Amino acid sequence: LPLGMGSAWLIFVFVGIPQPAGADDSRITSLVEDMGKDLVCSACAYSAKSLRGLLAKHVKPKMKRKEKAKKAQDAIQKACSNDRWPAQLAEYGDTGKRRYEDFQELIKAGGSISNLNMSPGNRDKVTNVCVALLDMFKNTLVEKAASYDERVGGYNWERLLCVKSANLCTEAVFQPWDDDEEESDEEGRGDDEL
Repeated sequence: LPLGMGSAWLIFVFVGIPQPAGADDSRITSLVEDMGKDLVCSACAYSAKSLRGLLAKHVKPKMKRKEKAKKAQDAIQKACSNDRWPAQLAEYGDTGKRRYEDFQELIKAGGSISNLNMSPGNRDKVTNVCVALLDMFKNTLVEKAASYDERVGGYNWERLLCVKSANLCTEAVFQPWDDDEEESDEEGRGDDEL
């Protein structure tokens, strides 16, 4: 509308860390500002991995939709428990490319480890991200678990939560495959390949 018609024009300029597109919850924005998007992405990946494990254990393809939804809600309640993370959760890497990783796995992998942070608070940070994300996207996650007709453990929960819904990661960390790739791979297999 033209200004002459009495309309007010407001221009908002946002300075600082851009808010992830799907994460309109102030808790997520605050965590990104505090921890950095790279670590929040990594924490999201751990959250999705935990949720996937619980869903795979408790939600079965032959269950009725209502029962799947109930089991998914129960899994969401348990997924962010502090004991779901590695006992020695390390933060490592250069700023912008940092990740959380099980310290024992880093040691097994060998090589040099730069910029390592072994703070006991790392587990709490992952828990805080998990609680905020699963609370924010609970309905999306429950709906997907209830409507999914195959094994829910085979679904890419990390991609749904961290890449598509929260827009915190550009790709999945623990489940790097794409849902479309899974389907096309299965369709493309001939009997001689099995």
